Amino acid sequence: MSVDNPYNRVCCIDKYYHLYLSKFLRKAFKDRNIPTEDFYAVPIVDKVENIYPIYERCFNKYRGKKNSVKKACWLFARNYIILTSCCILFEAAVATCGAFLLGGLLKSLVEVDENYSDEAMHKLWGYFSGLLICTFIYPVVHPITFFAMYQISYKTRVVLTVLIYRKVLVLKNYMLSQTSSGEVLNIISTDLGKVDFLGIFLIFFIIFPVYFVVKVIASYFVIGWPGVFGCGLFLLLIPVQLSFTSMFSKYRRQSAMYADQRVKLMREVIEGIRVIKMYVWEESFKRLIKKIRLLEVNELIKVHILNGFNYGINAGSPQIVTMSTVLVTLYVQKDHILPDTLFAYMLLMGDLRFYAQMYTLSLPYVAEINIALNRIQKLVDINEDPNFYNPASKDEGNEQTRTSAGSTTDPGADYVPEVVLNNVHATHDSFQMETNTGFDLQDVTFTAEPAELIMVVGATGSGKSSVLMCLIEEMVLLRGTRKRVGSVAYAAQEAWIMAGTVQENILFGLPLKPKFYSTVVAACSLIRDFEIMPDGDQTVVGERGVMLSGGQKARICLARAAYRDADIVLLDDPLSAVDNHVSKALFEQCIRGLMKDKIVFLATHQLQYLPKATKVLLIKSGRMLACGSASDLINQGFDIGDIVKTPVMSDIDATPAVELDQNSNAVYFQGSSSRSHSFVASETRSLDNERGILRSGRGGDWIAMKRMSDGDPEGKVAAAALLRKRSRKNDVAHSFTTYAHKSSVLSFSSMPVFVADTVVLNDMGSEMDKMSHQSEKGKIVPKVLQDQEGAPLKITGVEDEQVGSISCALYVYFFKLAGPVPATLLVILLGLGAVGLQIAADKFLSSWSNNNERVAVSEALSEDLGVPKYNNGTEIESIGLKYHDLGYVRIYVVLVSLFVLFNGVASATFSVIVAKASERLHNLMFERLLHVVTKFFDMHPSGQILNKFSKDVGIADNDLNRCFFDFSRLFYMTIGFYVAVIVTNIYVLALSVPLIVVFIVLRVLYLPGSRAIKRKEAIARSPVFSHVSVTLSSLCSIHAYKQDQYMSDNFDSHLDAHTGFWFLFIAASRWLGVLVDFIMALFQAIVLVVGVLFSLYDVANLSPSDIGFMLSYTFAMLGMTQYMVRQSCEVDNLMTSIERMKEYTNLPVEGKADKPLDPPDGWPEKGTIQLIDVSLSYETEDGDVHLALTELNLTIEHGEKIGVCGRTGAGKSSLMVLLTRLFEINSGKVLIDGVDCSKLSLARLRKAISIIPQDPVLFSRSVRENLDPFGEYSEKRIEEALEKVELLESVRNLPSGLDTTVAEGGSNFSVGQRQLMCLARALLCSTKILLVDEATANVDYATDELIQKTLRDVFADTTVLTIAHRLNTILDSTRVIVMDTGRIVEEGPPEELRKNRNGYFYALISHQVHQDQSISSSDDECSQLLETQPDESTFVQGVGIANREGLDASEDQTADRASSEEHDSSL
Repeated sequence: MSVDNPYNRVCCIDKYYHLYLSKFLRKAFKDRNIPTEDFYAVPIVDKVENIYPIYERCFNKYRGKKNSVKKACWLFARNYIILTSCCILFEAAVATCGAFLLGGLLKSLVEVDENYSDEAMHKLWGYFSGLLICTFIYPVVHPITFFAMYQISYKTRVVLTVLIYRKVLVLKNYMLSQTSSGEVLNIISTDLGKVDFLGIFLIFFIIFPVYFVVKVIASYFVIGWPGVFGCGLFLLLIPVQLSFTSMFSKYRRQSAMYADQRVKLMREVIEGIRVIKMYVWEESFKRLIKKIRLLEVNELIKVHILNGFNYGINAGSPQIVTMSTVLVTLYVQKDHILPDTLFAYMLLMGDLRFYAQMYTLSLPYVAEINIALNRIQKLVDINEDPNFYNPASKDEGNEQTRTSAGSTTDPGADYVPEVVLNNVHATHDSFQMETNTGFDLQDVTFTAEPAELIMVVGATGSGKSSVLMCLIEEMVLLRGTRKRVGSVAYAAQEAWIMAGTVQENILFGLPLKPKFYSTVVAACSLIRDFEIMPDGDQTVVGERGVMLSGGQKARICLARAAYRDADIVLLDDPLSAVDNHVSKALFEQCIRGLMKDKIVFLATHQLQYLPKATKVLLIKSGRMLACGSASDLINQGFDIGDIVKTPVMSDIDATPAVELDQNSNAVYFQGSSSRSHSFVASETRSLDNERGILRSGRGGDWIAMKRMSDGDPEGKVAAAALLRKRSRKNDVAHSFTTYAHKSSVLSFSSMPVFVADTVVLNDMGSEMDKMSHQSEKGKIVPKVLQDQEGAPLKITGVEDEQVGSISCALYVYFFKLAGPVPATLLVILLGLGAVGLQIAADKFLSSWSNNNERVAVSEALSEDLGVPKYNNGTEIESIGLKYHDLGYVRIYVVLVSLFVLFNGVASATFSVIVAKASERLHNLMFERLLHVVTKFFDMHPSGQILNKFSKDVGIADNDLNRCFFDFSRLFYMTIGFYVAVIVTNIYVLALSVPLIVVFIVLRVLYLPGSRAIKRKEAIARSPVFSHVSVTLSSLCSIHAYKQDQYMSDNFDSHLDAHTGFWFLFIAASRWLGVLVDFIMALFQAIVLVVGVLFSLYDVANLSPSDIGFMLSYTFAMLGMTQYMVRQSCEVDNLMTSIERMKEYTNLPVEGKADKPLDPPDGWPEKGTIQLIDVSLSYETEDGDVHLALTELNLTIEHGEKIGVCGRTGAGKSSLMVLLTRLFEINSGKVLIDGVDCSKLSLARLRKAISIIPQDPVLFSRSVRENLDPFGEYSEKRIEEALEKVELLESVRNLPSGLDTTVAEGGSNFSVGQRQLMCLARALLCSTKILLVDEATANVDYATDELIQKTLRDVFADTTVLTIAHRLNTILDSTRVIVMDTGRIVEEGPPEELRKNRNGYFYALISHQVHQDQSISSSDDECSQLLETQPDESTFVQGVGIANREGLDASEDQTADRASSEEHDSSL
């Protein structure tokens, strides 16, 4: 929203009556698709920066006290409540005066009719004038009152939302066990939604006792003690309603608990949808969500039934009270009620009915709000003091936080960065220490000083990440001391990317310093990425970085840490997501380049860098074994290889065998590990020692590069042009060449760029990279614009918006979901019947009072004539009237009783119907969501999806239910009352027609703008939820960077945007309410004038009771009609939530098949795979086609172990896509054991394939359900699978074993353990085909070795396809397939492919070996570590080659580029 809100500058009258909105509503009426820029921004006074400090001051007064949230809310809203209460009391006084004036008017009409006099006429016109004045006072005062109520509501919601978010921001990792993300999201989406009505219902809840006393006094003066008795009945009904409220609160708490569980599970489903699809777990999660939803709805139905009968009693209470008053008057006082008394009393009771109804409605709402505030209080009361969790702890952290690159908060501060841990014992969750479900640290002692690199190493689950978590104070310190001096930067193991631009992710709230920013970008190898991104570093990436590859996300997080320029840098395995040569570049340029003067902690599995570490911190089972340099630890006798479970140090005293293959000029290295590896190190370099020019036939090119590196300006320009030119070529060079340059830093005049010791310019690699991003049209389609399957996407973060009106078909669709049509018809008939009974009862009472008047006249006449009134106890036969006749009483009692019964049954039945419709719609949209194409989740942030399943579902469950019933009831009443008035005096119809036309025009003018605002408001909620969701998943990073304020500012901007739309919606509804109130005031004035004049001149034979009947109904219609109109519009607006939910029932599903083929029993028996002329393409949103696979032909025999490798974009992952049919192929066939996969159902196909994904996902269910969600396997079978992956002992140590609930996000298991859990899943499935997608990317060497051993032994008879980014994992494959640009360019046994010096596979391995050699050859410490001769080959075997990480796992589009590409990027 960019338009300044006129509310900021208009006068008081405009502010209260919102006349300034007429221009906007007219524009919205003309342009049904009004752009967002034309909506008004939030008023300045309602911005978070202006209202939250007020609440914060109020909250600080009660901080730490009981019910601090409620007390602060009262103090915050006190002035508004007092103002509103005064306005309501003034309205009550006016309404009471109106009742007395009406009684006086009717009495004066009788007096004028009986005995005309000037005095009687003066009294008549006086009462008449007073009623007119009271009629027009209401529309003047009422808008001020209700707008103040809405202001109380939305301002309180805003400040409570901010309070919750601020609280979440300060919660440490170990404090989150007291809440959950689902609970927090549900509080913000659903509970705080109830606060939107806080002002309205709280005011009526508070003011009703005072108002009731006023009405009791007025009733006494109108009718005497029977009136007081009648009002007293209201008090007797309150305990009944309170009992309903008590039960209501109980059921509401239960439904809120189930809603929390559902939203929490929904969040996990959205984040783990690929795993669910791959494992064919849709039915399991569908049943689970449906079960929770059913429990939630059942509790809601109980609430609605109680509400229905509560409403029935409340709606009928005025009739019950009036009936009781009449009976007391008749049988106790033995008197009769005349029209002037009756209608004055009815007007008082009608007014009291509205306030009593609002009070009754306020009881459950106040109970709901009380529950919501209690839930908020529980969250706010989570103790933030670490000493609370362990008072014995001692933390000496005195951090001086640096707020920007190179600056401190106190420029004069003189400090030396330092980290000291002394005998530290820490845990992730002090409340679960006895269960030992979290990682514990024990006996950790070390110090760190500037310019030190401390590498934290250990096996999977040993506690490496816990060390870093302890340093950023995300663990409970149980014993020892922790001291940290200096600012901190932190890169988490699971890269965290915000929705926003790449630059925003790197800066993370800091100001842009172009030169330093360029240095950081270059050091993190991001320049080339920026060149191929559509908008460079201004490219918007989706939530969780769905637009980025794993390597890009890791490098952006590393760049964020580098740009922070902090004193202490904590890096949690950032190198595992990139290929090895990129890993080396990052290590040399960034970690030991930009960060060389920092205290750097690096938790890693990349043990080839151990010799360059200042200290090595050995961790095993959470206990620190030793800390010192690698050589010192070896001298002390520590067997690092055994501790870390890697052969890097295991054979430290052995001299490896070195063999030379004369035929291929390749060197083979063989260690003594459990399995042997052969890597090729070919002599592919031929250097010109004098000129440093590569003999490749392109000497001129490298002369330009050499001149550039020597500082020649012309050379720089030439090289820049050269590299740009070469980046556009499409031919594939078939020679692998390298250029070695011994300078560690290439200096450019514009920016310093840190590069590796050895720069590799890989012609074939660069050309392959270009070709891998080449579409069929010759258009570059970079991975950054592709989804996980490779399909190019356009992530905007903007939710789809419907335009136009809500169709009648949507209403029909929604109520069809409720069940059979007779049920809906029954509700309509009950509603109409209730209104008919009410009118009949009132009309009957009016006729009764009119008869009483005639009897009174006859009595007066009898006295004047001297005729006795009674004869032997009976009334005079000549008069023929029986005002004490029991028939009147019986009929009136029956009508009132039926009215109360019909109201209660109609309300309860309607609520149940809407609740069931909401339940079915939720289940339909969830079922569709489970089967939607996977690309949908990359294009829509989780906040948008959760918004529909939390806020929109909550609206359907509660708000729509209430508003729809209110509208239908008020609609019936308005029409019924109007018809009753017209029937009484037909002449009113002609005079009211123009008002009806104006009324319709106003609604037509209002509805398009109101609907557009409501849609925008619903869309504006999504960023709020997304921001909260992102925050919950990244608290550690936010705390480490001290960017609470930055995240708060972003959240405030999202909240302000939403508040702007919400304020506009309220203002528009008040605009309509003001105008409708004035129209109804005119209508009432017409009825008054017509009634009085017609009575005076004896037109239409109107009696005083008829005039009283008409005026009492028009008084009731005065506020009711505008409320009905607003509720009708509100229903239309709330139906946008149903519209949004219905969108999800029409999502495109995957794998459509009219008649799926039923394969033979036991299929597949062998697991043979055949690809015949298979082509696969992805279509972009713009209609462009990206060809991923082209006429692929491949046959994989039973039991073959196939390794698939190739550069980014080559089509490796597309093989997995086509086998699992995440995307349908364009042409060709995919056969498994001769069966065409395209003809199978997706469930049948995917059940035949086991998958071990790269990113392990666990759900908040038991360990058993995470392995076997359908309960298909025995406990013994599950334990056997766990034992094979060496997890059985760990699971048995859990509190409930297999039945232990996995923490949210699987946080009570390490990443490696989660990956082993995925392997156990595959073992349980026992399928004939296994797909492995870089499953060892984030595990240590022992886990990698275990996975590889299991794949060899357990899956010996299984066809295995391994998508390889670590080439060592596929060297023992039956065949290796090398892919490029969607084609198989090379295949065969790995031994044969290594011998082809001009082959692709040879180039990949040679490139890897070269990088490992370049790392080791420059470090003399290698020889000391290995205690052998310091030759390159030995170190490669001992540290580099024995590193099972090989080429690391990631679909990183720049990961396979050589350093020449980085030179190109630098230009």
